[in-house]
Amino acid sequence: MDDEEEESMTGILDQYIGDWEAHVALGHYTGIFEFNKFGQNPVVNTTPEDLWPLGGVHTDLTTGTTLNITSDDAGDTQVIRITGLDANWNLQVVDVTLTGTTPAQIGDALGWTSVFRMVQVSAAPACTGDLYATVDGAGYTAGVPDNVADVQAYADFGSITTPRSTQQLWGVVPAGYNVIIYDYSAEIETSGGTTRSVEALLMIAELAKGAQVHAPTWAPYRMVHDLTLSTAASVHDTMPFKMPLVYGPLTRVSLRATASANSIVGGHITAVLLPQ
Repeated sequence: MDDEEEESMTGILDQYIGDWEAHVALGHYTGIFEFNKFGQNPVVNTTPEDLWPLGGVHTDLTTGTTLNITSDDAGDTQVIRITGLDANWNLQVVDVTLTGTTPAQIGDALGWTSVFRMVQVSAAPACTGDLYATVDGAGYTAGVPDNVADVQAYADFGSITTPRSTQQLWGVVPAGYNVIIYDYSAEIETSGGTTRSVEALLMIAELAKGAQVHAPTWAPYRMVHDLTLSTAASVHDTMPFKMPLVYGPLTRVSLRATASANSIVGGHITAVLLPQ
């Protein structure tokens, strides 16, 4: 490569990594992390639900809890990397080896308060079952938790259309961090040819007045923005914030939705975690 070609390539790289968000995505800033969340709920109707494949409203943990992971395929023995928050609401990353439909403890009794992501890190073949991170003591049928309220994370490894993805549109800001929310989106992925409307609700639950990170309690969830879609086919819309939304440690962030009739609803939240 001659000098002119090298200078041209440098200009292209500068163009792509010149903005702050791109540097964050590339991991150029120590302690600053992307906090992008996405999810899909296959049956949303008039009752508010979180956007994840299991439906309903996710049950938040309030104290450190032992969690286990299972697959609904007895042959799955791959290594899964779990990212989430420990009993002190600090970011943790641990690896655990699946034992098929038998629960395998996550993190050697490390208490968990939230799970963000479950990703296979061992070599192929990929898992063929769906994965569940579930509170200790839950009941199972062939690796599937009997009660959705016990599930803290779900990874769709068995699907053809959305393979090997942890879909859940909620999260908790770690201790010592603020979250900066840049935008969020929602989409009606299909509506069966019948016009219907969907309301996507960006929900926030901050620490209650006087509460501390070491002894947290939360104010009720409140809506900070809503995005309404209406279509007889498929539609997508994004709400960018000219002034990003900023919230403090242990804030719960969730995107929920209602629909005028049964609809497949998806969405995402684009955010960054920044040390205080």
